[in-house]
Amino acid sequence: MRILHVNGFSEDERKQKIEDIKKNIRDAILTLEAISNRRFGRFSQGRPTARTSANDRYFTLCTRRNRTATPTLLRFFLVSMSTVCRRLYEGGFHKATSHLLSRHRRDRLQWGRHVHWTPDQWRAVFFTNESRFSLESDSRRYLIWREPGTHYHPSNICERYAYRRGSVCVWGSISLSGGTDLDVFPRGTMNDQVYRDDILDAYMRPYAGAISDAFLLQDDNARPHRVSIVDDYLQQETIMGMEWPARSPDLNPNEHVWDALGRRLAALNLTLRLLQCLQEQWLSLPVELTIELPMEPHN
Repeated sequence: MRILHVNGFSEDERKQKIEDIKKNIRDAILTLEAISNRRFGRFSQGRPTARTSANDRYFTLCTRRNRTATPTLLRFFLVSMSTVCRRLYEGGFHKATSHLLSRHRRDRLQWGRHVHWTPDQWRAVFFTNESRFSLESDSRRYLIWREPGTHYHPSNICERYAYRRGSVCVWGSISLSGGTDLDVFPRGTMNDQVYRDDILDAYMRPYAGAISDAFLLQDDNARPHRVSIVDDYLQQETIMGMEWPARSPDLNPNEHVWDALGRRLAALNLTLRLLQCLQEQWLSLPVELTIELPMEPHN
């Protein structure tokens, strides 16, 4: 006050200056309180969050009670999808997924350069794969939200039966020329000897001889495909294999064929006719499906 008086301010001006200073101090205190109350320590001019600490605790509790719940389902307990995902990560929950390493991304990019291949080059490629079909469907497509270090906690484990009321393991191949017959493994499983004798020698060797040197065999990196007796057989028969990037089932068009076949089976009333229905549906798959899918990688 004395400083203002010495500088020639009137009494009314001095009172106004004091009120302005008090207002600035109050605003500064409110700003500091808002910053300290925010989780990330920064002030935002945007819309205030709609959550409360009670919401966060309840949301975390709901996630622990139902660990297979998707964000779409959990959003009904709170607000937006983005808020749900942020609260999950802040609560220590993370998606349990297989991460692609730098070498995996490099190999996938290298394989993606086949985009420049012509239809004639793709015509020599035979995409092969095996799959298991059961009377009781189990896609195993579960998303588990879990905290770090709780991989084997009972609440994060989904029990399932290995064969679920009976199943069959089959093999098939597609190319631009169409698909092969559906081969059924009598013992229900495939090992390296079965793959060499019942698949490579019975199916791939005749096709390779008909197509000559341009033939390319595509199979994934499953263990029976990468053992020494299989490598020796391929080298003996001069069958060239296509380099396949690890952890890349999405690149194999056969996976889409199995998906279409599984959807057809799910629409049927299967009892003990699984094998018969499987073979019938394989033969009734649209020709366009087995011809167009091998061309998908370069689209």
